[in-house]
Amino acid sequence: MTHPHKARWLAKSSSMLKNRGKAVFRQAWFRFVLKRAALVVLPFLLVFLTEALTRQSWYAAFVWMADYNNEFVLNYWIAFWVTLVTAALTGRTRAASVLLLAGITVTGIWSGISMNRTGLPLLPWVIMLPGGEPDPVAGLNPHLTSGLLAGVVIAAAVLMLAFRIPGTRLGRRERLLYAASGLLILGSAYLNSPLPFTDHLRLPWIHYEQEANYSRNGFWASTLDNLHFVAPVRPAGSAKGELRSLIRSLPASPSYAEQIRSQPEKASHEHPNVIVLLSESFWDPTLLPEVRFSEDPIPFFHSMMAETTGGWMLSPQFSGTTANVEFEVLTGNSVRFLPKDAIAYISYMGRGVDSLAGIYARQGYTTTAINPYFNWFFNSRNVYRNMGFSRFISCEFFEPRFHGPNFEDSQVMDKIIEAMDSSPGPDFVFANTMENHGSYENKFYSNPISVSGPLSAKAKNILENYATGAQAFDQAFRKLVEHYRKSGEPTVILSFGDHLPGLGPDYLAYREGGFLHKEDSDAQKMEKLHYTPFVIWDNMKLQPRESLRMNASFLGPYLLHYAGSPGTYYTDYLYALSQKQPIIPIRPYAHAYPADNKELADYKRLQYDILFGSQEGYRLQGIAGSVPAARFEMGYGSPALAKIFRDTTGKLVVEGGRFSSDSEVCLDGKPLHTVYDSPQRLTVWPEDLPPVLAGAWSVQLADRKHTIISRSGELVLSAEELEAH
Repeated sequence: MTHPHKARWLAKSSSMLKNRGKAVFRQAWFRFVLKRAALVVLPFLLVFLTEALTRQSWYAAFVWMADYNNEFVLNYWIAFWVTLVTAALTGRTRAASVLLLAGITVTGIWSGISMNRTGLPLLPWVIMLPGGEPDPVAGLNPHLTSGLLAGVVIAAAVLMLAFRIPGTRLGRRERLLYAASGLLILGSAYLNSPLPFTDHLRLPWIHYEQEANYSRNGFWASTLDNLHFVAPVRPAGSAKGELRSLIRSLPASPSYAEQIRSQPEKASHEHPNVIVLLSESFWDPTLLPEVRFSEDPIPFFHSMMAETTGGWMLSPQFSGTTANVEFEVLTGNSVRFLPKDAIAYISYMGRGVDSLAGIYARQGYTTTAINPYFNWFFNSRNVYRNMGFSRFISCEFFEPRFHGPNFEDSQVMDKIIEAMDSSPGPDFVFANTMENHGSYENKFYSNPISVSGPLSAKAKNILENYATGAQAFDQAFRKLVEHYRKSGEPTVILSFGDHLPGLGPDYLAYREGGFLHKEDSDAQKMEKLHYTPFVIWDNMKLQPRESLRMNASFLGPYLLHYAGSPGTYYTDYLYALSQKQPIIPIRPYAHAYPADNKELADYKRLQYDILFGSQEGYRLQGIAGSVPAARFEMGYGSPALAKIFRDTTGKLVVEGGRFSSDSEVCLDGKPLHTVYDSPQRLTVWPEDLPPVLAGAWSVQLADRKHTIISRSGELVLSAEELEAH
């Protein structure tokens, strides 16, 4: 039993606390803070809703917030200051809450649908830059999932609640304070200055893979960072009339017909096959002066450089970002004129951009891109379609033949030959290799080439593994050339390295091999670290041998000239420019080489028109709207179903083709565990079959992001029909 004095003391204390609470509540400062509490809670809801809708999972959003604290803090901080700026603009806390919640709900749903259909969140350039070409696999994937629908319901409930929560009106001084401080902080987050948020929080931006970037760094922070790439500076003289005058003033190269009249012996080779072969990280390691190899890693390529046209290509990259090299070679555009750290394939290829593929497609060629890596990496499937390719064979359509962690280069050559043999007319093929992709330490199980010299064990290991991969490409390239040497089918092959390999941290093997020195000037660094070898071979003796040095962006126009193929106003301009100024230094070393600023200004204007403008050049040329392939297929098209039956062991057998090693048999749209037997046969073991087998059978192929990239038609069968087969 409570003592009477103690009971009176408790009652008195409780009364005092209650009175003090009322007194605090009556305080002006407390009421001021309470009425603005929504401005502190709202950013949390904005970040959480965006992540939940994009990830299509409330649980995944919670896990991200718990696992990536720094990333969550930056996202909340950005959302908080956006909230304050919005409140300053509207003057009312409830209006700001409703506007932001409504905007984020729409954005999150859009982002979630984009993830479902393409494997990518909503990216700012989709809205802010020219584009509009649909993803070629979007139609195979659903708009909505159960996770996204659940998110929509909760977001709608939160929005309705926001309408009922009383708001407060902000005074003029308070609005000015919110606006000024918000813009200062947001500007700092964007520029990482004067307050270096990104440096302090150590966020790792993953520009080359935006899905991973958003998954790690969050929607708000990743979007703010990506805004760096959606504001290219418009060069002077880029108005429509000025561009048309510039394009009309360009001296045209001789047309193909004029070339034939002057060299009639070329007429029989009017449409040779053209192969552009990019060798991953290909370079000549025998240039390391202090290193000795037990044998030449690339003897065939060396013999080709001595016998055929070739030389050294100035690559805009070192050790990575192959997509930017592809972009320059295939389109003639230059990353020098793009924002720093931009990857053109990811940000600027949302609409038709003419390329070697588009040029050859308009001449009746079958255009194929082959890449032994994921179809979504560097936005490849969309880029290749928008360049004019009609087919893309990505790694999902390769046989599981590996050397080290990557597909062997020999299989790439097999795919090239197969693609060209299967088409009735001339072919243009662009192919990548991956076997010699870094990193190189302990990469292969065995290395037939040994190295010696003043090297650490680490550098020796790296160089021996690199030499093994270089040798593998050299042998595969020989296989391709010998095939067309023997076949006699008119063919031109351009082979080049995309960039130098990264041979250890801080240029380890380059330094220990005596190739790179601390005292090297910027001009010497560009010379040593950005030139890769290339050769052009043909079986028709089209041109006398030349020894060349040129920018990557000039290589495509030169190839057209070499093959005697007509180009466009742009490739003609670039070829003429390359004859006057073959080397345009890349951005980090722009000061190291002199350049004709007038020519560069015209080059930049023409490129701006193509990527960001109204494509006046395409309109004058008559190719506007025709660059993206009208018919584009992934791999070998939709697989066909010839027969589905159960064999004597109870296994379900699907015959038809062409199937891939990751193809899945589906019943009523639900994938079953599938065993790949061959490109013409798949099986499902009895224990993996559902109890009821009647329904619509199909075969689909999904990539690593679970995006469906190929699907057959449906074959509706009853259980009796399956047994009857």
